[in-house]
This record gives sequence, C-alpha cells and structure tokens, in this order.
Amino acid sequence: MSKRSQTLLQQGVISDRELQIDEEKVTNARIALKNAQEKLNSDQDKLDEVKAAVKDAESEQRKAAFDMRRGQEKLREIQQQLSDRAVKAPMNGNVLKLEVNSGNGVKTESQLLTLGNPAKEIVRLKLTTLNAAKVKINQIARVSTIGPNPKVFIGRVISLSPQATTSTSGDESGSSMGSSSGNQAKVDAIVLLNKPSRTLIPGSQVSVEVIQDQRQNVLTIPLEVLQTGERPFVWVKDQEARVQKREVTLGLQGLTMVEIKSGLREGDQVIQVLPTQTITPNTPVQESSISPNSREEAQ
Repeated sequence: MSKRSQTLLQQGVISDRELQIDEEKVTNARIALKNAQEKLNSDQDKLDEVKAAVKDAESEQRKAAFDMRRGQEKLREIQQQLSDRAVKAPMNGNVLKLEVNSGNGVKTESQLLTLGNPAKEIVRLKLTTLNAAKVKINQIARVSTIGPNPKVFIGRVISLSPQATTSTSGDESGSSMGSSSGNQAKVDAIVLLNKPSRTLIPGSQVSVEVIQDQRQNVLTIPLEVLQTGERPFVWVKDQEARVQKREVTLGLQGLTMVEIKSGLREGDQVIQVLPTQTITPNTPVQESSISPNSREEAQ
C-alpha cells in the first residue's frame, strides 16, 4: 500500500474496498509491464536471431556464388580440353575407312579415318608417259564401269602430275589410251565427274577414256567390222546378197566406233566377219549385216 493511499484511508476519503481495487490495478499494471518487457526482450532476441540468420544466409550466398564461379571456370576448362581432343571433320561425308579402333591411343598428327565427299566424285588414273603427253587439263573424260551393261559417266581432267613415278601397285584405273605392265613409270591424273554417280564404289576399278577430239554427225561403223591390210577395208553386201571388198578412209577412232571419211555411204550394209572365217569377194552373205550410222559421234 502506498503512503498516499494509507493517508487517504485514514482520512476516510476512500474505503477499504476502493483501496484494494486500486492496489489490484497497480499490481496488474506491474505484471503487464513485466510481461511487456519480457515480450520485448524475447522479440529482441528473435530479431537478433533473424539478423544472425540473414547474415549467415548472406555468407552462404556469397560462398555459393564463389563456388559457382569456380565451377563455371572448371567447366570451361574441361570443355576446352574436350574441344582440343575432339576431331572435327572438315566437311559432311561418308566414312570410307577407319584407321584406328575404339580405345587406341593416337597422336595429334595421326590419321584417324578416310572421309569421302558424296557430292564430289573423282577417279585417279595412272597413264603411260606416252599417253600422258596427249592429255590436257579440262579435257572431257568418259568413265565406264567394268562388266556387262556398263554405266557411263562424264567428267573432265582436273589434275595431271608433271612427274612420272614407278609403282608396283595393281590398284589402277583403266584408260582407253593404252596400258603397260611391269614397273614402267606412270603419270598420275585425276578426273572429276560432272555430277556424282551415286553408284560407283570407292576403290573399285573403272575404265576411263580421255577424249582427244570429237566430231558430230559423221559416218561411223563398229570397230569389229573393220578389216586391216595394206589399206583398211570392209566387206559390203551388194544387191545380189554377195559380199564385196570396199576400201575405206578412216577418221577419228574411239573405243567401239571409227569414223569413215570415204568409201561408204549411209545405207550401205557392212558384213561382220569373224577372225576365224575366210571370205572372198562374191561369197554369198551368211552373216548379219550392219548399216553405218550417220548420226554417231566420232571421238
């Protein structure tokens, strides 16, 4: 009880009941103040904990950011190492040959594979020195598959070596200009097809005819009907179905056809005679006849 309340009670200003109520209010106020102070202290503690947690979180964030930067640098380093070890093809193409197996150790300068460009087909030739002297860059070449019903592809000479080399390898493409055997020196040449064949097998043998000259719309006959002697001649079927000897003047000659400059006319029927047969003028015709072709291209 406060002194002032005691004085008021003695003077009869307040009653005992009023005094008791006032004292309870004071007590409650003190309790409320204490509780408020305790709550304030608790909230302050929580605030301090939150600040500490924020500080720890910021520290963890800085550490995570640092770790991320280190990880990114390590990733770039590993990616660079992988890029340095990766082999990139200079073009899109087909793998023709593998030089190494999976797991083999290789050097930087090692040959790993042979890559073919399907959009660019070339044929490598080995010419005799005599034939090579007749060949020039950009000359037309006819490339034929070997076998029955050969397919023919047109190209042009894009490379001709200035030097002859001796090779014992049998991996050569044939040429209509002639062939040689043994260790005779050969000249390397390359023919580029005008458009990809899509059928030629890399490494396979083909026949190549380099065209030296050509004429259009001339009279031609197959080589197998041409006879040789002091002068070239052919056997011609006359109106009485008998054979007659006819001397001819030759022009350009290709793989299968030869140009006839004089001695035959369009419509004449030429007789094919086998090498084992003997024939004389006025012999009755027994073989099938062949008419000269006036629309053929002589090459």
